[in-house]
Amino acid sequence: MSFSDLKNSAGNDKVSIISVCVTHKRCPVDIREKLAVPPRMLGECLMRLLSICRESEFFILSTCNRTEIYTASFFPDEIKKSITSFLAGYGGFDGPEILSRGIEIFEGEKAVEHLVRVACGLESQVPGDGQVLGQVREAHGAALKSSALGPYLDRLVRDAITGGKRARSKTGIGKSGTSISSAAVGMARDKLGGLKGRSILILGSGKMGIAASVLIKKHGAKQVIAANHNYEKALETASRFGGKAIRYDAVEDEIAACDIVISSTAAPHYVLKKDLLERAVSKRNGKPLVIIDIAVPRDVDPAAGSLENIHLFNIDDLSEVIDNNLNKFMKEIPVIEEIVNERKSSYMDWLEGYRRSHIIRTMRGRCEAIRKEETENLLNRLSHLTPEDRDKIEVATHAIINKVLHAPSLALKYGEYNDDQLSFLLEFFGTDEKGGGK
Repeated sequence: MSFSDLKNSAGNDKVSIISVCVTHKRCPVDIREKLAVPPRMLGECLMRLLSICRESEFFILSTCNRTEIYTASFFPDEIKKSITSFLAGYGGFDGPEILSRGIEIFEGEKAVEHLVRVACGLESQVPGDGQVLGQVREAHGAALKSSALGPYLDRLVRDAITGGKRARSKTGIGKSGTSISSAAVGMARDKLGGLKGRSILILGSGKMGIAASVLIKKHGAKQVIAANHNYEKALETASRFGGKAIRYDAVEDEIAACDIVISSTAAPHYVLKKDLLERAVSKRNGKPLVIIDIAVPRDVDPAAGSLENIHLFNIDDLSEVIDNNLNKFMKEIPVIEEIVNERKSSYMDWLEGYRRSHIIRTMRGRCEAIRKEETENLLNRLSHLTPEDRDKIEVATHAIINKVLHAPSLALKYGEYNDDQLSFLLEFFGTDEKGGGK
């Protein structure tokens, strides 16, 4: 059954927009990292969701601070349970009950509003995060590629992206450079008493790690070393900074000498374990080392934080820097809230109009099917008629249908029927998978 049907196997005629969200607001990083969906897994996860319910649309947004699944479905109660169970299974939890306290579920206008707020940076751990809009765009592309989007969610995500663009063009958040990366750099600067002359080791080629390294370099860092399991990528990263590339088997020696480690890989396991860091620290002669792990799942074994002279920070340790940025962001919030409300209202109006236009097409399609069938039966019995007479009968029956449906079509178009009346019209005229008669 196609996404655009207004009446489905459940007999419903009104789609529900739902978001099931696990974010930094309710879940710590040790939970979020288990639910993180890396870009390479988005297509597979979307296909698994589609296999649960082919009559629904799906969109997954997974960043360092959130994993959110959006759906447009005619089965709201069932789909919420199915998505929660999917998340529990994906994260390796014993059952959905474990996630019950951490999950937020939004429906209807609230779900629409939430996605627009996310794209505008209002729901980010660092308010006004400049990277989240690009993440929404990339997730949209993945959902399109997987054919998981239909008209409902495609329009919603595009409206959210439009809202995010406007928030950045009409306020100062696009120029502030506020992001997880900038917060991480601020933390490193505070711990080391400045960044001038420091050396940085970048693990992986994640966008946030690269962005943080760019900022540290601007603050006067003298050397950037890049490491990656793919040596060609390490060379590419190093070339951006005029630095050097190393292979992973040389990481321990570089950690023994550098000042800052920024790790942002897409590895599903720890890439820096406690025993490796313990060996590296023993060669540092008490020199402090700042490790910023901004990967989700985490790259650095949290047990390494207990080692002497290691300052280990993960994505949830940025609260102090975030609070400082919040004061600058507060004055922009009323303008962004207006943009959110405008995008939300625009989408809800479109959603209602889309539903009504489908009912009009269903109504006209059913009547046209009846007209065509009865006209053909009549013309088959009147084989003596000339082609001109047959054309006149066709024109006359078309005119009858148009006149009968003119008033209800206008009433539908201009919103004169309530939900009960709309449901009655669908039931009265009937519909099948193609929007025609039963």
